[in-house]
Amino acid sequence: MKSLSSDFALYCKSLEVACEQSNEHQCLKRFIDETLPHVIARIGKNGGSSLEVLGIGSGSGEIDIEILGKIQLQHPGLSIHNEVVEPNPKQISKYKALVEEKCSGLNISFRWNQMSSEEYERQNKEKNESKKFDFIHMIEVTATKDKFASNSNGGH
Repeated sequence: MKSLSSDFALYCKSLEVACEQSNEHQCLKRFIDETLPHVIARIGKNGGSSLEVLGIGSGSGEIDIEILGKIQLQHPGLSIHNEVVEPNPKQISKYKALVEEKCSGLNISFRWNQMSSEEYERQNKEKNESKKFDFIHMIEVTATKDKFASNSNGGH
């Protein structure tokens, strides 16, 4: 059986079918508009000059960019460092193009990690990195959230 992360056409078709059969995008939009502002109001209380954001399964970045926009609106004086974890190189290319189009002039930096969430976790363990994030989100991922809970400041 082919892996979705290694077969972009199969991945896109699977995602398309999943979206057709669910109301995930409507739920995400409602969450971003109604709930997310209250959640991100609680981050950034440590007095730092930047916020650390981790996006696992970022896909082509549309949802990530919306989330980052809401964070920047809530915390306009802080820079945002966004760490992207996405195994599919075509999706990362689309995300980078979206950043070029929508994020120029914004105080957001990006670190691109073309790998699965499991590879990302293993790499950080091997490097003995214990980086903490102010906000972690998982949009197109099948892993469980408790796997990443220890990387979040305050569990947001």
